[in-house]
Amino acid sequence: MIDEEVHRMGDVVQNFLDLSRRSVAAPSVIPLRPVLERSLEILRVELARCKIRATLQWEAAPDASIRGRPQALHHLFLNLALNARDAMPQGGELTVLVQSRKSELRIYFQDSGPGIPAPLRSKIFEPFFTTRAQGTGLGLAFVERIVLEHGGSVTVGTSPTGGAQFEIHFPIEAD
Repeated sequence: MIDEEVHRMGDVVQNFLDLSRRSVAAPSVIPLRPVLERSLEILRVELARCKIRATLQWEAAPDASIRGRPQALHHLFLNLALNARDAMPQGGELTVLVQSRKSELRIYFQDSGPGIPAPLRSKIFEPFFTTRAQGTGLGLAFVERIVLEHGGSVTVGTSPTGGAQFEIHFPIEAD
């Protein structure tokens, strides 16, 4: 039990450090699809173990690109998928939908969990706000920071299946 708690506290400290420090890596124009697919592939076994079916629906140009840092985007996608997993302890559906609209890419993480009550939606991106006993309240604050650093925006609402929906907008970049 002590080892587990030490590991958990190490994660809390690392998340806090990540949240407080700015990256020194310069952003570059990168195709989004390979980063997103790799992130979902890493989680495929974990999500299947939790009886969560994850699907990617790509409705944008295959080579749609944004200006960013692949590692930060990878962390963003992992965080949103793991939050969806935690919201569906009995299993469910996670749909990641990518669409292009005018000069932006829209990425939707939609789950079939219980959703996020409207009164909490304005607070979930605040550092240290959590509704989970084991949560640190840093994950979604980190998500918001990554999105903002990439010139985008993130909002939360209700998915078509009634669960949570995180909607991210990124400006499209030309190669």
